[in-house]
Amino acid sequence: MPDATFQFIPAPHADAARFIRAKPAVTRQVFDDMLPELKARAFVISGLGDRAESRAELLLRTHVFQAYSAMEHRVLTEEQNIFPYWKYKTMGDDRVRDSHAALDGLILPANDPFWDDHFPPWDWGCRCQVIPMTREEVEDIKQSEADLPPEQRTVIDHDTPARLQHLRDGHLDRALPATDPRGPGVGLAQLGETRTWDVQSDYQRGREGALKWNPGDLRIPIEDFRNRYDPDLWAAFEQAMRRHDLGEGVSAWDWLTGQSLTPKTDYRILQTPTEMREVMKPVVDAVYPTLSRGERYYLDAYQGAMHRIINDPLREGRKLGVVAKQAMRYIDAAIAKSRTPENLIVWRSTYYPPVKPGEILSPAHFISTSLSKTHALNFDGDSLFEIRVPKGTPAFWMGGMPLSTEQELLLGRGTRLKILAVEQQGPRRLIRAEVMP
Repeated sequence: MPDATFQFIPAPHADAARFIRAKPAVTRQVFDDMLPELKARAFVISGLGDRAESRAELLLRTHVFQAYSAMEHRVLTEEQNIFPYWKYKTMGDDRVRDSHAALDGLILPANDPFWDDHFPPWDWGCRCQVIPMTREEVEDIKQSEADLPPEQRTVIDHDTPARLQHLRDGHLDRALPATDPRGPGVGLAQLGETRTWDVQSDYQRGREGALKWNPGDLRIPIEDFRNRYDPDLWAAFEQAMRRHDLGEGVSAWDWLTGQSLTPKTDYRILQTPTEMREVMKPVVDAVYPTLSRGERYYLDAYQGAMHRIINDPLREGRKLGVVAKQAMRYIDAAIAKSRTPENLIVWRSTYYPPVKPGEILSPAHFISTSLSKTHALNFDGDSLFEIRVPKGTPAFWMGGMPLSTEQELLLGRGTRLKILAVEQQGPRRLIRAEVMP
């Protein structure tokens, strides 16, 4: 397999040993049942001895899961026409390093070279995130910060070329927080004295063995990687990866070598806007001509203020006004005419009270979800719903509407959601749910 490549970047073992101490331990069964995105947050209880097999497990824990950063980078890059800016966000707890905390909240153009070295995870144990932002959102922020000194502004772009170049070089002039920015509820908006933060990557520092972290080109020839390890360790690692089944005959080795970036499941994740249009637009094209003028009008209005006019009273148990009631009925009728073409996974970010696995929710309001996880994360909330939507579910894809740039899949009122699992991921809960018949 001379031309094969791994889709991750290797890193020093000493850092890896420190890194895994902070990871939660789970059983093999739990680990195997996790979503791949979550496996990077845990390691399997199997011991870390001197045996090659144990050291191979360490390789898995520390090297494999950066492949998902490459996937996220690809999706965000595909969406740059909609979200031309990226916001750097830390987890906001006491495990965040100073160099990462200093970057919290900064907003830069998505195509800026800064991200070539600092797209998370750009350092060992990095749990930071990138949040996509629209041009309009960034312009509003720039206007609100116009009277602030440059070192207190969060947007760094071509309007501030000197500061932008300084950051690319690994140095950030920013006001020092009056209190620790990593404490609960405390952020870099609480400003103290200004200082220059060192945010250089290991590659920028010239650290021996450091490799340039660029998830947009995250491939290393397998033979180059094999040469870094002794034959016994490598053989144990490869054997372990071939043995790890990620579902439907896809092994971890298949995943690593690019035969499958994600394990196959019965539910499909549409990764890019192009893929979303290919799957969903034929449905809307078939349904749209059958919609009445009222159905078309209120679907379009729902993308504006109408969603609140309808959903707020339904959510709060209040009586709907005449217009809201009429709009609700038209949208009900439109959704009833449209069905999902296959099993899909969608996301919804919102504030939600605690729920438990096995619980069944049946919201009285319409449920706005997104085919794009990155788009969903752009909305506020303490919970991220990951929802399995079976083929044939009544739902309307708003992105198929004329002139729409939405990735929203609108589920009907009273849609029943069964909670499958709940897990805390930093400031948000991940709530896995499935639409019930």
